[in-house]
Amino acid sequence: MTNTDDSTNKDDDFNLGNTSGHFKSLVNSIKCSTKSIIITFNPSLMKEDINLTILPKWNDMKVNLKRELEKLGLRDEIILNEFYRILNLNHYKIVKRIGLIEKEEKKETKGKDIIKTYKVTKNKTLYESVVVGGDVFLAFNDNGKLSLIPEIEEHQGEEKKVIKPMDKDRYASNAYIFRDKEELEKYAAAIIEKKVTIDTIFKKIRLLVAKFIVHDGYVLDYLVALNIISYFQDLFATVPYTMFVSDNGNGKSAIGNFIELLAYRPVSMTDPTVANIFRVFGTLEAGQCTLILDEAEKIDKDKDMMSILKTGYENGKKVQRINQNGDQEHFHTFGLKVMLAERAPNPITAKGVLDRIFKFSNYIGRPELDIKEVKIVRNPNFIKIREYFESLRKLLLAYRIMNYHKPIVDIQTRLDGRNNELCKPILQVFYNTELQERIENVLEIILNEKQKSKENSLEKIVLDSVIILFDKYPDGNLPFNEIWDLVIEKSNGERDFFKNNEYHTERYGTIYKKTISKILRDKFGAKDSERRSAKISYVYFEDREKIERFLDEYKQKDVKIKCSEKSEPNECNEYDIEDLL
Repeated sequence: MTNTDDSTNKDDDFNLGNTSGHFKSLVNSIKCSTKSIIITFNPSLMKEDINLTILPKWNDMKVNLKRELEKLGLRDEIILNEFYRILNLNHYKIVKRIGLIEKEEKKETKGKDIIKTYKVTKNKTLYESVVVGGDVFLAFNDNGKLSLIPEIEEHQGEEKKVIKPMDKDRYASNAYIFRDKEELEKYAAAIIEKKVTIDTIFKKIRLLVAKFIVHDGYVLDYLVALNIISYFQDLFATVPYTMFVSDNGNGKSAIGNFIELLAYRPVSMTDPTVANIFRVFGTLEAGQCTLILDEAEKIDKDKDMMSILKTGYENGKKVQRINQNGDQEHFHTFGLKVMLAERAPNPITAKGVLDRIFKFSNYIGRPELDIKEVKIVRNPNFIKIREYFESLRKLLLAYRIMNYHKPIVDIQTRLDGRNNELCKPILQVFYNTELQERIENVLEIILNEKQKSKENSLEKIVLDSVIILFDKYPDGNLPFNEIWDLVIEKSNGERDFFKNNEYHTERYGTIYKKTISKILRDKFGAKDSERRSAKISYVYFEDREKIERFLDEYKQKDVKIKCSEKSEPNECNEYDIEDLL
């Protein structure tokens, strides 16, 4: 192994003492790097080196060591105890190193505002946190060559701001770990020499996903595209959300695990809280990670979570919070989000979020391989598969770094509104590739399925009821109770005769009169009628044609996507814009 720490010498080698024959056949060496303990295994075992961050608390180091060994399938208590004994035997060497680290950090951080991040963009250059040879760096594209720096220092008057890569022990997701700089450069060289393209990456992942997940072909294609676009999410104005819905045992966890093994900095949260999401996305820059929300069926019950999801699909949106010091902080919420749930959110309370989601139902299947066996390697047969996943992750990160600066072609998609916002980023990534037509077809299927659910929405039922009553009341003054009765008739639910203002349905949950009134006024422009009656409440619509136009949006239409590059604005348009400004 090539070590990035030039100060490492024989004095840094650990005293292994008297160890068993099994331990000697397992471990090649243990030594101190700048801020790490590096454990190398005998090459014949095909095990990656362990880079264990040196921590002030002894127990924390033991916990981290145990976790790293278990990842490699080393769970034998005798072996674990030998590692602990060696740590204790070299206690003085580690304590000395901790003192040097703390002294160095205090010297470095004096008078500086330190910010640690997963990624940051400065002067159109992307810097990504990576672990190379046991130490953390920011990797960036230096005129076609991949370079590493320990930090970025900025001066604002007398104040200094230092941006550093995230510490290994603070990662919310798996770090991008490279054996040495040569390994990192190997991936970059493959991309520069055009040996690796979007098409080749897609094909590699597509072969892999079919072995772990049983689903329709177009869904597997979408999953692959989703993993790839996660590495470019911060280049777009909007990104789609994705939700997989099924009972336990129907494969949604396998999908979550697959995304967690390949996507850009995936952070998996079970029953997430708003505070946790803020900590992950931070205040520095949008698109820090890909969020996987497990047990997401409760999101429609949390107003703060709904607020984050409504703003978080649009780049640049922030949410304000007051910190413990009483200062206002602005948290980014933008980023790709994948939700796993046993049920979809209530379409009434969560309609704004569902509009931003591509939703899929899962079904029971028998995949060729179990993704959980790869995620936590216990079986030696899965080690090579896990290594292949890791190599694809590193390849995708290198592809992101080396291509981030390239302009993205602006395209026309033949889609409008929300559909265009959700699909355009994916279509732009695959534009002018061998896969363009295939991805267009995949998104057509998804949008047509989404349109079917819109045709069965509560809003469609409300509009149908209004149109029916226009024939009876052509002046546009419609009795609200008659609209309510028609909605109940079309909703297939159960009436509670003790509660006249609500109706229980399977599809929409409990419908309230207040909900219908809000839909009529806020979405379809109903006004208070001038017609007055002590017994009857009326709503007024000025224009039947306007209601029919609304209704037309909810009718099933065959979506067709055809991408083409947008033409440059002509001289007349440029002149008009300058004149307007």
